Amino acid sequence: MFDPPYHPTNFLCEADLPAPSALRKQIKPLIERLISDPDPKQEIRWARFGPDGEEALLTDLLQAIETLLTCQRDAQRIPELEQTIARQEQQIGQHEDQLFNERIGREMAEGRKDSLYKSLFEMEERLEKMQAEIAMCRKHPILLQPKFDPTLTCAQTDWMEGWRAAHGFKTQATLITLLGDTGIGRQPRIRWEMAQLLGYKDPSTSNITKAIKACEKRGLIEIRKATEGLNGRPPHLMYLTDMGQAAYVMLTNKKPRSSELNTLASHMTDGHMLLNLEVEQFLTQDGYEILAHGHRHYLDGVRQAVPDITVRKDDQISYIEVERNGRKSERAEKWINLCELTGGQIYVFCQSWRLAQEITNEAEAILDEHNLKYQLNVTCLEDCRRHNKIIWLPLAESR
Repeated sequence: MFDPPYHPTNFLCEADLPAPSALRKQIKPLIERLISDPDPKQEIRWARFGPDGEEALLTDLLQAIETLLTCQRDAQRIPELEQTIARQEQQIGQHEDQLFNERIGREMAEGRKDSLYKSLFEMEERLEKMQAEIAMCRKHPILLQPKFDPTLTCAQTDWMEGWRAAHGFKTQATLITLLGDTGIGRQPRIRWEMAQLLGYKDPSTSNITKAIKACEKRGLIEIRKATEGLNGRPPHLMYLTDMGQAAYVMLTNKKPRSSELNTLASHMTDGHMLLNLEVEQFLTQDGYEILAHGHRHYLDGVRQAVPDITVRKDDQISYIEVERNGRKSERAEKWINLCELTGGQIYVFCQSWRLAQEITNEAEAILDEHNLKYQLNVTCLEDCRRHNKIIWLPLAESR
């Protein structure tokens, strides 16, 4: 039952109040009359509450009734309110499901975007290789010829018979065998290896020169001059032609090794290619195993690291960057990506100590700016030639 905010007889003195049970008996018929009688004031005057309390009693009774009616109306609205709350909860659940589906859709879209980025970079990588091969073929028309078939038999041909009977065949055959066995393409290195094989003290001896010219005249080799060198005049570069590969098979019954110049054809310039070849020579002498050239490593959907040479020594893989020149703006992102790829162990082979110092200052500033942990190990071609081995110097490390 409703408990009114205050007792309808508050205006009476406590001594004048009847007992609670008697008061309830008196108020109940008054309320009934108040509801049914159009003029309840007359009945109220008959109550034993005094003439001055009639209006206060009436007011209190009216307020109590109004409160009871309000509570009754509110009680009747409870089912309606419960239905409204249920509908709102259902709408909230639908909105939550929609938000969840949208989040799943965004995550799937991000996954598709990363996959598309990866596919795009793979296509760009293939395009770069194709463009490099096209550029290389334009430089060396011999590469446009069909690849040599390793199943070619060793049957003697007329030209082979004529070559065997020619003066200087032994020296020429040594040259063809050397190119097929090693894949060496730099003429200074070829002359040095030829001198070792034939027992000559001077690599520039006329016998070696005559053998080179004779093989070129017979169409067994192709020679071109590099567009740039490391020091002094650019060296000549040498390839086995398709006929030269056939001659190698007939001499050795083996498939010729791919030329080192073809392996590094993706480098932008002859100078960078020649520096990479000389770096590999020192690495091999120092016990490193060459694993890859210019392999592309994807760090995420966008960034990538492309070290020039990947090597292994004592079961440890290292990535080596070969620097000849270049603008600083083109290298800034390279050091950050290379630091992440290598775990901070960065190896850089420079052509000169002047460039080594420039690279050290540049990489140190960039890596420190990004608060990366690193150790920068540097060497240069001048030092390796002087000591005939590689000496890595830790020129900089994170603070």
